[in-house]
Amino acid sequence: MGESGPPRQRDADGKVQTIRGRALELLADASVHAERIHEAAARLGLTPDLVDGLGDHLYEAVVAQLDVASKILERSQAIADRLFDLGARQLDASRLMRIDVAPGRPAHVRFVVRNTAPGTASVEVDATWDGDGALAPRVGRPQLAGGRETAVEIAIDGDRLRAGRIYAGSAELRLCYEGGRKLALRRHDFEIWVAE
Repeated sequence: MGESGPPRQRDADGKVQTIRGRALELLADASVHAERIHEAAARLGLTPDLVDGLGDHLYEAVVAQLDVASKILERSQAIADRLFDLGARQLDASRLMRIDVAPGRPAHVRFVVRNTAPGTASVEVDATWDGDGALAPRVGRPQLAGGRETAVEIAIDGDRLRAGRIYAGSAELRLCYEGGRKLALRRHDFEIWVAE
């Protein structure tokens, strides 16, 4: 086996020459690109003092666009909520309910409330009738999640109902969402027919 000697000077010089040549080629390519960019900037009338601060203007333009986009999103959400409101009004058609009761027996008015919007809403019910005293509606789930339903019951004691009389009443419904938005649902009208 032969011993390896020190590297020859010619081998090292060849490698250096190759690396130096490649570096000069890359530098020449970069200078060509720089000249093209400089020519394009000159045609556009851009000088270094004009380009200085351009990033700040671009940043401000982006912030303004994001602000406009957020307002568009906010209005889109309001439009979507209105569409849900319209859908809820169409699904909860108003109709007269007739409740027949025997004298001395309590009357129960029952119906369902649906929250078609995606957000949680508080259910509010105001019930009136032409009988004596105020009505106290009971809501199954006063905090109603989006896409859910709950039952409402208005119970009237039998001692408040006179035999042979017909009582008329109605229930006004509202869904109250976060942010103070309120949705009035269709009214539920009812008649209580007390047998003689």
